[in-house]
Amino acid sequence: EFLHLAPSGDYWVGSAMYAAKHNPSDYVRSLELPVGRVVADDVPFEALLAMYDANAVDDEYLAPAYDPGAPTASLAPPGACQLGEAFADCELLSRAWVGADTFVVRFATPDASKPLNLSTCACILAGHGDHVRPYTPVSTNALVGAFDLLVRVYEGGALSEHLATMPLGDGLAFKHIPFNVKTQYPFEKKLGMIAGGTGITPALQALHAVLGAPGDSTEVSLVYGSKTADDILAADVLDAWAAAHPRLSVTHVLSAEPADSAWTGARGFISKDLIAAKLPAPADDCVIFICGPPPMYGALCGARGEKEISGVLKEAGFASEQVYKF
Repeated sequence: EFLHLAPSGDYWVGSAMYAAKHNPSDYVRSLELPVGRVVADDVPFEALLAMYDANAVDDEYLAPAYDPGAPTASLAPPGACQLGEAFADCELLSRAWVGADTFVVRFATPDASKPLNLSTCACILAGHGDHVRPYTPVSTNALVGAFDLLVRVYEGGALSEHLATMPLGDGLAFKHIPFNVKTQYPFEKKLGMIAGGTGITPALQALHAVLGAPGDSTEVSLVYGSKTADDILAADVLDAWAAAHPRLSVTHVLSAEPADSAWTGARGFISKDLIAAKLPAPADDCVIFICGPPPMYGALCGARGEKEISGVLKEAGFASEQVYKF
């Protein structure tokens, strides 16, 4: 993305870079922005011009390309979702890149006067051609007339590649079926979360409810696996929420971070020792949520479609009814 400055004092962000003309008083200037960052609101034009003249952006005047804000508990019961069991087209309203291969798309709800009214926890299904994939919105029911999805593009991923390139204003089919409704808020008093990659989205949905509901005292521990520090999705959001809510702890573990990097956190994969150290111990008032790639399920709890658990979580003493596979 590029920051474009017009001689009039107007500025905007776009993907195309403008070529400068010879007359410096009458051309649009373009400055590349860091991935996942946009210009903050109400930045003086003089500050933007100074960044252009220095050929360097000043982080003081930038903001995240997508910011969900503070945790918000806007709950709806199962069965209230605008989307039904038949596919319905929803219009693509916007796309904001938050990483080199990750973006947030906003779609209009079928009835623009109402929120999506999806329960917590639950997901929706997106369909394109013969491909159907589940997505958990990262927005809440406080958003009227739209919903947001966090998507990572995978090579050969028919739906993710389509979502990355489909024109604004086009429609995509969505539906919501009873099977997509998972365990519902409120949860137990101790909540452990294990996430990998885009598996962070159900965790964000649950955290909105847990941290945003008045009087909720649930203690939440999240262990989040990513490849590198740059791959951590919603890093700014998780950091901000953990700082504002002491009952939330977040532990990152990186599997492919360069050995010579400045990273001082955990490395490797989510292990039995890390789970024992960072997540609540098995107890009657504890549940575990897990969402990630198939190898994570296989190692930690057994395949996603298997009701009974196996692997590390079973060895740690958790019962099948305490572990929810998203």
